[in-house]
Amino acid sequence: MTNPYWAHEYVLTIGVALTLLSGWSGWVSSHRASSRIRVGCVGLRMLGGTALTLLALNPGRWDYPAAESLPAWYFLTDRSRSMAEKDCGGRSRWDEACRRVGDLAAELPEEMPVRAEVFADRRGPLKGIDNLAEITPTGTSSDITGSLAAILRSHLSTPDAIGGIVLATDGIQVPATGSDDVTRLALALDVPVYAVCLGGEIAIPDLDLRPERVTVPAFINQPLRIPFHIKATGLGRVAVDVQIRDDNGALRATVPVRLEDGVGRKVVAQCSAPETAGYTRFHLTARVFPGETRTLNNQLEIGVQVLDSAMNVLMIEGLPHWDSKFLAQLLRARDYIQLTEIYRLGPSRYYRIDPGGEKMDQEGPGMFPDSIEKLAAYDAVILGKGIDAVLSPAQAAVLSAFVAERGGALIFARGRPWRSPFPELARLEPVVWGDKITGRFAMLPTAEGAQAGLFGEKLPEASSQVWGMLPAIDQLFEINRVKPFTRVLAETPGEKIPLLISRRFGRGMVVTVNAEGLWQWDFFPHVEESRSVYREFWPLLVQWALTAADFPPGCDLAARVDNPVVRVGDPVEIAVLARTADSVPPGAAPRIEIYGGKSDEGKILSPRAATGVTGRWTAAHAFETPGLYEIRPGLAPETPVAGTGVEVLPLPAETDHLSANREFLRSICDRTGGRLLDLNDPSWPPASLTDTVNLLGSPVWKPMWDRGWWLGLVCFFLCFEWYLRRRNMLS
Repeated sequence: MTNPYWAHEYVLTIGVALTLLSGWSGWVSSHRASSRIRVGCVGLRMLGGTALTLLALNPGRWDYPAAESLPAWYFLTDRSRSMAEKDCGGRSRWDEACRRVGDLAAELPEEMPVRAEVFADRRGPLKGIDNLAEITPTGTSSDITGSLAAILRSHLSTPDAIGGIVLATDGIQVPATGSDDVTRLALALDVPVYAVCLGGEIAIPDLDLRPERVTVPAFINQPLRIPFHIKATGLGRVAVDVQIRDDNGALRATVPVRLEDGVGRKVVAQCSAPETAGYTRFHLTARVFPGETRTLNNQLEIGVQVLDSAMNVLMIEGLPHWDSKFLAQLLRARDYIQLTEIYRLGPSRYYRIDPGGEKMDQEGPGMFPDSIEKLAAYDAVILGKGIDAVLSPAQAAVLSAFVAERGGALIFARGRPWRSPFPELARLEPVVWGDKITGRFAMLPTAEGAQAGLFGEKLPEASSQVWGMLPAIDQLFEINRVKPFTRVLAETPGEKIPLLISRRFGRGMVVTVNAEGLWQWDFFPHVEESRSVYREFWPLLVQWALTAADFPPGCDLAARVDNPVVRVGDPVEIAVLARTADSVPPGAAPRIEIYGGKSDEGKILSPRAATGVTGRWTAAHAFETPGLYEIRPGLAPETPVAGTGVEVLPLPAETDHLSANREFLRSICDRTGGRLLDLNDPSWPPASLTDTVNLLGSPVWKPMWDRGWWLGLVCFFLCFEWYLRRRNMLS
């Protein structure tokens, strides 16, 4: 059988012509030889031409490849515990997966190689799909993405040996991870993933308590607000009492909560703060309902950082008004606030009121502290209006250092604080001011205000009716631009003009209240709630600004973490911050003390000084057991410090959530070129698979001429003819 590259008629015509021509030329060129030699030379030359003609005809045979040369398809079946749930028409997910995998594999062409594997925390090969029935779904996790990645990585050097993957699972990924890495790997190898999702929705009876903040600041003799989230699933409409106890087991409060099934709520519990300063734990517990399998989340711990130092606040007003009068009276009435007031009464006349009530009337320069050391006696500074007539550029620079370097809080209480441009102060402000506008405006908290912990915890949330009952704000300023890293905590409902704005500035916090006339909330209340909102607004705003900065009042060392909620084994970066260079003795370095979990002894870490940053030491740590941990900076016993907390969650368990996750599987399939297969899906097997079988399973031509003996035969004819001609002295 021949299979020439050109048509047979062309090959034969040209081959015969060349053979005859070579024979004729050999006959003519050997006329001087004897007849016997002449015939021999012509015959050898024509035999060589005939051999070359046969070579052009490409003789050989068709060869049919074996099935092993086709790319294999992997069937990966989930054997985790959740597959034992019987929500597939009375059958378990595992039994249904075995049936579906067998049916899908049977629909593949007979030539297609099939590989069967199972997985839980890792993949494991099987001898065949029939062996699935011998397995019981008992795996404690189901690492879908990890098992897919393991198969794909095993074919990095042989991408043509894998055609695709069929995944049979309920889509519950434990541990929870994203699918970006595995889908990118599948795309790179051109391996589509098809999936069969087993099971449906299963509501596990569960009551879940979660903290809103791992650590809550508090002051002695001040009500303590503890925010937390609570959700009931699979329990219907229930009422539950959440008990709050301190570390000594004393009951601090009982909070009744009514819950709709599957709807979470944020609750802010109020109770009395601890009577002693320091870090302590409050324990929140709720009863266990019948049928609950997860009971650890019916309780939680929240750290409470109790501060015994009063907040020292300096208020400066260049244009005294009812706003400043009401604000000063309100702050002086709080025993945890020590207020110092400075008023400009004229071009060269200033009036000062100290925390004890001492008054000072002074002619000449202002009374603003002229050095960072003097200003450091305060925790927060409140500025009113006309500040450009009170502060000099040098004093504004001192104020800037107070916020950025010492971690102080600065509050602009009446909108734009200057009448003529004041660049030295403008750099501190979180916005670029526009013109003053008048009208009737309302205040409405934003989502950022709730996320920051100001509204919905310390002050009423945005959905509260009280915000629509407050007297209107009649004067505010347009905002030309909000500077980067600024949060708008409250705004006008219609125009969306920012009214309450905050911005981190170095180690401290800057807050701007873009409104005048808030005193009317207290003096002309439409409802009694209006008066209570005003009386809480300013003290809580000052407290929030101070606790949002790096250093709480009276503390020279503070501990901070990059993530307050982590899983067991996740690394956490812990930082110790020093307020000033004098906070840590020369040559000394603070330590990090960790308390909590299952250990009764404090664990000590030795942090390293941060490169290029003064007064900062860092260390990394991974917690081995779940629980609430206290992170405390350590130095000399007399050094005032502020700790923080880290909540370490247990690793997710296979039976925490039993509802099938179709969307997770769909995202993997869609992004890899596969699809989520339904029952009797007409798209299976894929058309591309049939094309591959037809292409790789078609016969392949195996030529006969690519052998050494064939080349030797051609060379023999031509070389022997050359030998005869040379021996008989023919040209």
